[in-house]
Amino acid sequence: MTAVLVATSHKVLTSVGSTKRMGSTSSRTEPPVIVTSKIPLFCLKKLGPRHIIVAGGGGESKTGVLNLMQTYLITFGNKTLSNCSTPIRAELVNTIDTDSYATMNMDVVCCSNPEKGRYLIAAGHGQYCDIYETTGYAIEKNDSDKEVLSYEIRNVGRLTTSEEVESFRAGVAQWLERFATRTWSTQLMVHSSTRAQGLPSLSTLGVIESKCVRFDHSSAGKRVVTGGEDGRLRVWNTQALLEDRNPEIVHKPILDIEAHKSDVFDIDISADGRLIISVGHDGIAKMWDMNLGTLIQEIPFPSECASGYKVRSVRCASLGGGSNLVFVAGYNPVSLSSKRVSYLALWAYSRERQNLRTVVVRSTDQGDGIASLCVSSCGNFTGVGTMGGSVYIYDTHEMRQCIGFKNTHGIFVTAVEFLDRTAGDVLSLIPQPTHGNPRQVPGPGSCARASIISLSADQTIQVHNLLFDKPSTSWFLVKLFFFSVNIIQQVACHNVKYL
Repeated sequence: MTAVLVATSHKVLTSVGSTKRMGSTSSRTEPPVIVTSKIPLFCLKKLGPRHIIVAGGGGESKTGVLNLMQTYLITFGNKTLSNCSTPIRAELVNTIDTDSYATMNMDVVCCSNPEKGRYLIAAGHGQYCDIYETTGYAIEKNDSDKEVLSYEIRNVGRLTTSEEVESFRAGVAQWLERFATRTWSTQLMVHSSTRAQGLPSLSTLGVIESKCVRFDHSSAGKRVVTGGEDGRLRVWNTQALLEDRNPEIVHKPILDIEAHKSDVFDIDISADGRLIISVGHDGIAKMWDMNLGTLIQEIPFPSECASGYKVRSVRCASLGGGSNLVFVAGYNPVSLSSKRVSYLALWAYSRERQNLRTVVVRSTDQGDGIASLCVSSCGNFTGVGTMGGSVYIYDTHEMRQCIGFKNTHGIFVTAVEFLDRTAGDVLSLIPQPTHGNPRQVPGPGSCARASIISLSADQTIQVHNLLFDKPSTSWFLVKLFFFSVNIIQQVACHNVKYL
């Protein structure tokens, strides 16, 4: 599958380049590209308020395409807002080699005060889910010999999501134990044979891959959920992995749920960590109790798309209150065509009444299908990337389209994320009032009402903005963001010098 996506993305990038000069700012109609990658990228997540992390590669194919995870510092260019397609730019600050595995799914969670720069990263690598951590900020030199803010990143450990792989490892260990007790003459006979008798072969196993991963943000990443191509949800104790990093220890899931009959296509976790919503490849969505692993209920289809549709993705929203859960679901036709529309639905679930209902259902009127979905941290905006390469921002409350960027990418959009409008990593360094709400520091998304970053199989990363009515406000916030970047960079540099 990875090799096919690699070939497709290379082909698309070539064809797009012949019709559009990707990344150029000479025309207002050209896409606002901030990164053009040399490898196919499949995942994109925010890593704190100022960085993004992307990942992908060529997998195990012998094409020479590397498998990498990369972090970029999000900042602004030196041009005025009116003279460039986007004021935002990205600078590469970290690169992690993921060996023979292309990262196909990923999630990030903050596990401490944001000012400490500590995050956990879960990366789906075939039958494994590898956990990485950032141990704090670092100061690196860029190509212009200027200091830039980056992270110290290291590998923590590995979760094996396939029982077959664990059986294989156990079989190899038993074979080696028997092999060690033989005489030297017998060992030489084994080595000279074409195949060691009784040695298990991983190639004969039906290895089960991890298809999606999500941290429990309410526990600061102490739990993580994986969804496999065997239809199972597995809840893992990440804290145990952090406390004992012995690579010989085989960690078992604390919950193993038979959720769907085929691939688990998507998952999300409620903000309080009590519920899991899963989407199967069959297009059915279900709600689960995260502590017990029991089914709460299967999510019905809205009447507007009750027949001939399937759920594509779900994302929880920070709306509602008390025991209510609010989430957004995207629906695609089973058979995509230019004449059929997709739908977005806003759902509300009351735990007290155990009642699930739709708040609003709207057609997207695009006809090219929903490929990726996200909800802003405030819950007020919903972002959609489509199969045709378009990006849209919706008002979550009414599912009204605020702005659209038609065919901005050359092919389907694999990931969308809203940039933060505030930066919580320097609050203690800013004078705060003695009463009332804390003074907020602008983040990279402060230049607009909403800023959405998108990743596509055309190997580009773009940023699109839902602008304020008054451009002057945007430029003022951009200047404040620059000020906060300088502060945290100076503090990080000072801390690094005295480590």
